Amino acid sequence: MHPTKLLRSTVGLSQAAFADQAGTSQSTIAAYELGKKQPSWGTLERMAERVGLEAHVWFAPPMAPGERQAYALHTFVAEELRGKNRRLLRRAHVELRWLRRQHPEASLTIALWEAVLGRPEPELVATILDPGEFGRTLRRVSPFTRIVSRTATLTAVGEGTLSRYRHREAE
Repeated sequence: MHPTKLLRSTVGLSQAAFADQAGTSQSTIAAYELGKKQPSWGTLERMAERVGLEAHVWFAPPMAPGERQAYALHTFVAEELRGKNRRLLRRAHVELRWLRRQHPEASLTIALWEAVLGRPEPELVATILDPGEFGRTLRRVSPFTRIVSRTATLTAVGEGTLSRYRHREAE
């Protein structure tokens, strides 16, 4: 995900609202997100500060295909949560109970998920979209994997867009 889009997604703003807070235009944000323009590091830092965040750089090995798929699934989940989909969050809590019974060896990761799911929505979204090692670890055992349809995830990975897809209804 492009750094500008990740920053905007973290705070849950539209392009226009983000541009207004960041002190630039919506068309500039769109150009950044489409890769038509590249913001400087200073610009990214300034935009982050204006929305109450800090910018950091880290280096990580490339994501394996399974990690990319898990990231795509969680990008979809983040969009749903920003849209105030509380049903998805309730289902995740039910899935955690199932995971705890089925995979006792993953109790540490499940405990981390319990803590993450209790965070306010902006922090929850930032955590599940963390491209670093912590986010990758969480996404390996996720309460959202069985909730969001496999077809939606695979299609979203192929198309690079996730907003049109819905999670499965309760079984």
